[in-house]
Amino acid sequence: MDRATVSQGEAQSSTVTNEHRAWRLGDKVTYTNPNGVVFPGKTIIGFCDWDWGHFKAEGYVFLDLDCYWCPVNPSRLKLEAAAA
Repeated sequence: MDRATVSQGEAQSSTVTNEHRAWRLGDKVTYTNPNGVVFPGKTIIGFCDWDWGHFKAEGYVFLDLDCYWCPVNPSRLKLEAAAA
């Protein structure tokens, strides 16, 4: 899967909801990885809801990271700016 495929909607939805909020395509977020490293200024480019082994079907989020094909848990995101 390449970045264009993810951003063109390979994922099945344009939003995903967790216990805090509904995330939307284009939202600007800060991502904190499991090691506590902070990545500010990232954009949500897609979502997935399938099971990839340790990525359970909980509505994971694709970001414009160097490893954009690896979804992140929405609980690790902090909203910077909502999509227009």
